[in-house]
Amino acid sequence: MNKREMFNRFVSRNTGISSQALRNPVKELNPVQTLLVNSGIDWFRDKHLFIYDQIPGIDGIINTIRRNAAKAKPHKYVAMIDYIGLISVPDIKDRYLQIGKITRDLKITSNEFDVPIIALTQLNRGIENRQDKTPQLSDIRESGSVEQDSNVVAFLHRPYDDRDIEQLIVQKNREGSLGAINFMFNGQHMLFKELQV
Repeated sequence: MNKREMFNRFVSRNTGISSQALRNPVKELNPVQTLLVNSGIDWFRDKHLFIYDQIPGIDGIINTIRRNAAKAKPHKYVAMIDYIGLISVPDIKDRYLQIGKITRDLKITSNEFDVPIIALTQLNRGIENRQDKTPQLSDIRESGSVEQDSNVVAFLHRPYDDRDIEQLIVQKNREGSLGAINFMFNGQHMLFKELQV
């Protein structure tokens, strides 16, 4: 998604107004909804959320994270990368080695500035051919370096026939326990709500 699409998703999530309606707000929104959207935009600004959709290379991403982390107050910054497969490494041809450099550089930057970096990745398609489709660490696509360099690895999984229940499975945690948490997922508003047992 580009920056505008991502921004619309944040506003939609915050206001409860469909992101489809935000594509053409002049025609789709009534005056009350327009006030809600303006409030959602203010919320977005107050949270100091920044979306970068034009930095494909690992060097540019690392420089952006370093610049923002250096300006942030302690424990007030997190970087999210969506997703590793889209990051380019111009000087290395082999994709396996590229992923290794990406995860290593992200790990070094995370440690240097003591900031969390959340990087999304894909799974191998082989999981679709298994009877038990619960994701495993070996299912991470392209390189084992994602698992090796990460402090925590977690998967989103839909374990039940109920399409509204998603499970967050923590398969690796260097400083805590492993386990799974069930969430109700509202696709229209893209909200996760923890299910209490």
